[in-house]
Amino acid sequence: MFDANLFVGQVIVITGAAGGVGQAVAQRLSGCGATLSLTSQNAGRLATIAEKLKAYSVAADLSCIRDCKHVIDATLEHFGRLDALVNCAGVWIQGDSEAATEADWDRCIDVNLKATFFLYTAAIPALKASCGSIINVGSDAGDRQCRLRNLLREQGRRDIDEQGTCTRTRAVRRTGRIRPRIPVVESAADFVETPVPLGRVFGGGADSCIRGGDIAHC
Repeated sequence: MFDANLFVGQVIVITGAAGGVGQAVAQRLSGCGATLSLTSQNAGRLATIAEKLKAYSVAADLSCIRDCKHVIDATLEHFGRLDALVNCAGVWIQGDSEAATEADWDRCIDVNLKATFFLYTAAIPALKASCGSIINVGSDAGDRQCRLRNLLREQGRRDIDEQGTCTRTRAVRRTGRIRPRIPVVESAADFVETPVPLGRVFGGGADSCIRGGDIAHC
């Protein structure tokens, strides 16, 4: 078990907090004493979870740059500081790459890639001041060696933007403007039972499934 006071006094923004991995992360960090600012496009479910965890919440459409900035600005106005940004929000459109539409592409890129980057840009000044951290939760689909096969397989559209997520994380990590003050890390689970599956190990199956509740209570 984690120390119940591990994150006392630290303000943490969690995206995608209305369900799945984002909700599980929020539950775990709340149990460790963190002060949470939760965001999701699902305003009703977000309000229910925020009330249960006694957390601050900001309903937002993160595909909109203005909303990304609003989440960070509202958190800073409410708490006066920011210690970590945990990017859990993501979408996944099932289907073959050759059947993808422009709307499919835009939706995945806007939420999984663009939103994360512009949350960075809004949060970095406050994270510099607090020596805070950025954590990106994504899929191992973006870090597999057989990239061509990934692009051609059933989850091709997800793999493309997940590769962008991994590349973006590494690029920001290496950027001298925020190193060494802000650690930027990426995390990918095995198989997660959530509206947006976050990866799988080769040869894995139902037995390797991790449920959001398991993460919250492990």
